[in-house]
Amino acid sequence: MRKLFLALVITLTPSSLYAQNPVVDRVDIQISKQSTPSVLATQFSIPIASFVCGQTPTVLPPATINPTQVEYQDLTDSTKVCRGNLGNNLNSLPADTYIAVAVFHYSDGSAGGTSNPSNPFIRFIYLILQGLKFIK
Repeated sequence: MRKLFLALVITLTPSSLYAQNPVVDRVDIQISKQSTPSVLATQFSIPIASFVCGQTPTVLPPATINPTQVEYQDLTDSTKVCRGNLGNNLNSLPADTYIAVAVFHYSDGSAGGTSNPSNPFIRFIYLILQGLKFIK
């Protein structure tokens, strides 16, 4: 009787109890011009492993020009943030003011909801002086 009871417990235990919860494996960033937020300008993914969590939040300057990093609220400590590098993902954007949203993607292929829009940031392209000549 004891063996039968053990077999029934194993058989009737939901398989979901043995399944692991999916984990975030990347963050998709979607960028739009601030003037036309419904029109996507570019999008890219950042692997979650490249973010460093437990960081002190950045105090935003009046204007963020050519940002190099992105941060979101740390899921384990709401007083901290996770910060990742943007790399060269913004280099193809023309000069303008932009906003971004982010979506977590999980190891099981599912996606979370879309974040609130980011603070506006400016993509500024430095001009190169052309036609410099020294004359007499």
